[in-house]
Amino acid sequence: TAVVSKNAQILQGAQIFAGAVVNNGAIIGENSIINSGAIVEHDCKIGNNVHIAPGVTLSGNVEIGDLSHIGTGATVIQGIKIGKMAIVGAGSTVIKNVLDNTTVVGVPAKEIRKRNNQ
Repeated sequence: TAVVSKNAQILQGAQIFAGAVVNNGAIIGENSIINSGAIVEHDCKIGNNVHIAPGVTLSGNVEIGDLSHIGTGATVIQGIKIGKMAIVGAGSTVIKNVLDNTTVVGVPAKEIRKRNNQ
């Protein structure tokens, strides 16, 4: 089972999988996936069509833009903003904001590619 705060907002089409935790004040956008064992802490805002892969930890007040992917086991510290169409590689630790259309990997996560928005 998943644990979802009664004060979280889960928008239409969003899916929360087994073992996931969605805490107080979190907003999960339309058609987004919170995969198995992921933790979405208080006051996080997840955009539309976002995939939060298994085992991801989003600390409090994290924002994820539309169409982004957070890879398996990644950790995002509190207050970070990840842009639209961004990719965070599996196992990465994000300690600074990630721009739109950017891929980051590593510990700490570093930009490896900026894609053109087309």
